[in-house]
Formats: sequence, C-alpha cells, structure tokens
Amino acid sequence: MHRLVAVGIVGNWTGTWQSLRGNEEFITAGPIGPAETIYLELEGYDGTTINRHRLILSTDAQPMPEGNWTRYRIVKVASHSVTQTTVEITLRNGHV
Repeated sequence: MHRLVAVGIVGNWTGTWQSLRGNEEFITAGPIGPAETIYLELEGYDGTTINRHRLILSTDAQPMPEGNWTRYRIVKVASHSVTQTTVEITLRNGHV
C-alpha cells in the first residue's frame, strides 16, 4: 500500500506537517529535475529537546529513518523548476 504525500510539486514548496502513524517503511520521490532537491523533514521530542532530521530524497526507495519522530513534512528546493514531483510513502502491512 502507498500513501501519496505530495503530488505534482513545481518550484519551491514546503508542505504542512503530518503525523507519523508508525507504519511508514519507505519513501521515494520523482521525477527530480536538475538543480532540484527534495527533503523529508522529520521532527520529534526526546523529553527535553525538539529534534529535527532532514533526509534528501531520490527516485530510489529509501527506508524511513528510525527514531522517536512524531511528524514529517516534504520540502522542495528548486531554481526555475518545471518538473512536477510526486512523493510517495510505502506502508507496512497495507495499512493506510
């Protein structure tokens, strides 16, 4: 099962924060044009500090980073972009 988390992103874009459900396994983005970078930003709280992690996405499926993450968002940084990028998360056990 897959969850589309961003569809047809063109140019610079920052998505809204989404809650992690715990069944996210892999993440992939594509197509990615020249001079474009797509990030998965993760945020979590360890009891004293808010932690953030940024993973550069690619067209290859990457495992979701392990950790005490509670939410995520997608960020696209692009200069003069016309590529329509879609980001998809593969879910474990077919749960949406």
